[in-house]
Amino acid sequence: RSSDLQRILSFTERTFISFADYVVVTGEMDAEYLKKKYKLNNILCVRNLPLLKMNLQKLDLAEKFNLSKDRKTLLYQGVVLKGRGLTQIIEFVAKSEEYNLLILGDGEFIQELKSLAKKQNLGDKVIFAGRVSQSELINITHSVDVGLALIENMSLSYFYALPNKLFEYIMAEVPVIVSDLPQMKKIVNKYNVGSVCKELTVSEIQTGLEEIFNDYQKFKSNTLKAKQELHWDIEVATLLTTL
Repeated sequence: RSSDLQRILSFTERTFISFADYVVVTGEMDAEYLKKKYKLNNILCVRNLPLLKMNLQKLDLAEKFNLSKDRKTLLYQGVVLKGRGLTQIIEFVAKSEEYNLLILGDGEFIQELKSLAKKQNLGDKVIFAGRVSQSELINITHSVDVGLALIENMSLSYFYALPNKLFEYIMAEVPVIVSDLPQMKKIVNKYNVGSVCKELTVSEIQTGLEEIFNDYQKFKSNTLKAKQELHWDIEVATLLTTL
């Protein structure tokens, strides 16, 4: 059971963390939390950033995935789990005629989402494309209109979420809409690459998307600037200077 696994992981962390030479985390707030909880001073923050990729290729997603050209395309990529805002996004898409939803990935929540989409007759608006290769992924991502990182505040881990999909969207030069969670919000606001959804409701998702499309080229241009900083070569160089 997941609760038993969490207890085992918590016990392992408490028991062995003080013996580590370095503790590596993927977000600044994770570092602050562990520093306070365990009184540590040997924490390294290494964000899960992608390699820098330029000269991306625009694909015909309408042909590739049988999407309507008359709608804008929203993308979720990654593991399909509860708590990733997907139920709310499907509900939003069901009530809007403006958007397609493309889901790239698989996971334990996929069948429930497919049933929900089928129940609402969204066969031509919600496409479950499964997994794609990493080499193909960035050009697909580059070809959508907005990337989704709408994580629900279900636990401390989710509250501190800083998913690599956020940085992958930026690397693909795609504006993003994210949950109002501190680490994601900080990135989006710092680089001005999208909008922050205050609540995961249909109306708030609509508001967030309107903010993006009211000045789409600005947000698109800002992703191109942000990706020059948010990539692995810079992150690992910063790490090496602290060791």
